[in-house]
Amino acid sequence: MDKKRKDLYNHRVSISGLNLLARSPRAYKQYIENPRDEESEALRKGSALDCMLTEPDKFDERFAVADITPPGGMMGEFVRVFLSSSTNAINEQDQEAFEEALKTAYNASGFKTKYETVIKKFEAPEVQDYILFVLGSKDKTILSPNEWASALGMKEMLLNNEFTKKYLVDLPALPTIEVHDQLKIEWKHGEFECISILDKVIVDHAKKEIIPIDIKTTSKGVGNFVQSYLRFGYFRQCSFYISAIKYWLHNISEIKNPDEWSIAKFHFIVVDSNLNDFPLIYTVSDQDIEVGRNGGALPNSSMIVTGWANLLDSLTFHQKERDWRYTQEQFEKHGKLELNIFM
Repeated sequence: MDKKRKDLYNHRVSISGLNLLARSPRAYKQYIENPRDEESEALRKGSALDCMLTEPDKFDERFAVADITPPGGMMGEFVRVFLSSSTNAINEQDQEAFEEALKTAYNASGFKTKYETVIKKFEAPEVQDYILFVLGSKDKTILSPNEWASALGMKEMLLNNEFTKKYLVDLPALPTIEVHDQLKIEWKHGEFECISILDKVIVDHAKKEIIPIDIKTTSKGVGNFVQSYLRFGYFRQCSFYISAIKYWLHNISEIKNPDEWSIAKFHFIVVDSNLNDFPLIYTVSDQDIEVGRNGGALPNSSMIVTGWANLLDSLTFHQKERDWRYTQEQFEKHGKLELNIFM
């Protein structure tokens, strides 16, 4: 597929974007037009763990472990915005652009104190040392020592656990096993061009079976993963990835006689970022894969969930109408929705 310019009407669709569309059309619009890397401890640790497990040779290219405590709170946000908007000003020693970056950071960070007071805090040695460290690390993701230690601990736990090591250590040694780490699949669904990146895909030539795997971290206890499964739309993600694997099997891979092959249940390998619980493996039922695609309702509940195919229909609606203020249902009901949740 040709690389396309990314705008609301011309872009490859990802599950990250569709999960935002499930939240609101405006969230999706922001994601496409003004993408911003999420900056949270959980995401940094998860990304570091993925890299350690699936692309360890690239870890030093992508991550830097800080020996300086990053500023927190509003100053942390001030520094984040400043760094994201001041690169050219710093490189070109453009004082006017530098001042503009400071004002942008001040407006975005939420400070109520005077601008001059905030700038004095910004100029504190510990803040400036951190900024110099980040600038020296260029485009790398910055990990705190605790985040690095947590990711390393999770890695060791997964590689040594009796249940999870078979997917991460033992299988690649078998001659009939082919392992794809961070498998990037560019595929089509109807008129949409889609993109999926799977943490690990195991191709078992002896069984003619493909096992798709995603590695998840949680701080809520691995036994409570079902809550994250619903909250973050993981049921939708694995269904989207299964369709990507089917496309890959039949249109991209060099596997002969793909109709003779099967795709195993999707595997989530879940590890505790606090290193308290032992890892667990969750497999996804065919029913959940179907609901992840076409939507459905939770048993004994009025809660309706939207599938990724439903969201592609919604995306078609918004692209046709060129309006991203309300969902299709909100438009059709003229902004008036009924509350009827009690059985």
